[in-house]
Amino acid sequence: MLTYFWELLYKILRINGLLLGILLMAASTAQAGRGNPFELNDRLPPVEVEEVATDQSPQEEAESDNPFNVRYRSTDEDFEREDLLLVARGERKAVLDARGKLLGIHLFLLIFLGVFWSLMRPTLTACYKSLFNSNVAWQLYRRKAGGLRSRLLLAYLFSFLSIGFFLYLLTQHFDWLPGDHPWVHWGLLSLGATAFFGLKHLILAIAGWLWEAPLETKRFSFAIQVNTLLLGMALVPANLFISYAPEETTGIMVFGGLALVLAVYLLRGLRGLDIGNGLLRKSPLLFLLYICAIEIAP
Repeated sequence: MLTYFWELLYKILRINGLLLGILLMAASTAQAGRGNPFELNDRLPPVEVEEVATDQSPQEEAESDNPFNVRYRSTDEDFEREDLLLVARGERKAVLDARGKLLGIHLFLLIFLGVFWSLMRPTLTACYKSLFNSNVAWQLYRRKAGGLRSRLLLAYLFSFLSIGFFLYLLTQHFDWLPGDHPWVHWGLLSLGATAFFGLKHLILAIAGWLWEAPLETKRFSFAIQVNTLLLGMALVPANLFISYAPEETTGIMVFGGLALVLAVYLLRGLRGLDIGNGLLRKSPLLFLLYICAIEIAP
């Protein structure tokens, strides 16, 4: 039994030694640079390979329409398409950045609009009715002598902020001003609107003193205040629609806001004719000069 075990162990070691010798021979042959000793290519006769000439240059071959050509390179049209995509993305990012800057102005106007509406709802309702009813307009003018004057003045000043913002959105729509500093331009345009209407009230006061008709001019000045106040309140949601409407409907929103301004201006003109009816009979020339120089020319 022991003899059989030693013979089996001897055979295993002999086989392992043979395999190890073969591996060592193959490794030494590879290190000597002679290749695989079992490679048959060196023993075969050489085969002549004919070069096939092609009419395509490497550049033309790279630009082939073969869908399996992995050496395809981008053409000029591809680069132009990528440039257009980058430009479109940049313009889209600029639009989003501009809308983000305007969000603070919208929030400011909406908050104060809610404050005025909650505190002055009956008064604002009476102001709206005065656009179409001369009796309501006269009653509202008489109430102004009480504590209503200060609240109407604050709402009137707020309307200049809304009108100034509407003017800023107009300049952006027609590319009249750069859009990188919206707060500065909004403030300047609001100050311009305030100065314009302040000058109009001053001219009305002077005209009333010259024509000896202080009551008519004061009533018309108050009508300007009421109409402008309502216009500024109505422009707050209009400005919101203009800023965040889809690009294809922005023009419609802008002209809708302009139509609103024109409608309020026409109502104010009709109220002015109703108030100045007696002044028109008294001094038609001066009344005509006022209409042409103060109302139509600006």
